[in-house]
Amino acid sequence: MTTEVSSELTAEQIWKVEEGERRSVGVIHIVILALLIGIGFVVGAFGSISFPLGFGVNFFWTGIAVQQVGPVWFGGWGVLAGAISELVADQPVTLAGISTGGFAALAIAVYRPELARRIISISGFCQGRWTGVLGVNQWLARHGVVGRLFFRVRLSIGRIGPGMGYYMLRIYAADAKAMYAYPGFRAASDVAYPDYRRLDLSHLADYFEVMPDIDICNLLPSIHVPTLVLAGDCDPVVPPDQARLISQLIPGSELVMIQGGGHLLFAERPVEYQQALGDWLRKTA
Repeated sequence: MTTEVSSELTAEQIWKVEEGERRSVGVIHIVILALLIGIGFVVGAFGSISFPLGFGVNFFWTGIAVQQVGPVWFGGWGVLAGAISELVADQPVTLAGISTGGFAALAIAVYRPELARRIISISGFCQGRWTGVLGVNQWLARHGVVGRLFFRVRLSIGRIGPGMGYYMLRIYAADAKAMYAYPGFRAASDVAYPDYRRLDLSHLADYFEVMPDIDICNLLPSIHVPTLVLAGDCDPVVPPDQARLISQLIPGSELVMIQGGGHLLFAERPVEYQQALGDWLRKTA
């Protein structure tokens, strides 16, 4: 479904599904059904997701709950791909994702190529070894009972309250001032906070433990659909070289590196972000 977004529209209004409402794909050529966003949404439970992709357009799809980490890596792509397939009746669509979602979009395109018409990987990766705060959390998750205890303590800080969760988002930013100035960012954080609170930290620790060993580089040359690889050159948690590597490995892909951008490009560099998306979506329509 597509909708015009005004500056007065809050995140709660965008994400709320009215009783009896059914959201489906719009009729325009930009069809993005698999909007898979980040750790908290891929490993957690969530409802209807909305995300601005420019042109005053938001894309929606009804989220699915993936709480168990094991199935995500050992067959879980079939779960996600199956949900997409059911929604679109096996018609190829644009797979778009941010962070872990970008990785998921690539993996689905590899294992279910018939579903992929185009791919957009935003702040994504093909190798799961992260940096910054997330890299420290990976190290802790892989160092026994004591490491996992500290992992839980660190993750619990963001669960003290919505304000702390909002503050902790700065770990993803290269330009925190710009990120916090983005319209609706606080409202979006508050809406997502209850889902973050529901995350099972044991499962999340499993996820952080296994990710450094994940590497799909050898599979990416099998992707032969238009692919946009978008990343900030100052991403503090996913090495920017991951974007360069993805682009090198996927034939014909386009790489856009946004100067001064961190992990959350839509908020840190909204003008450049929407420009890059808009140009590429029009070019590949």
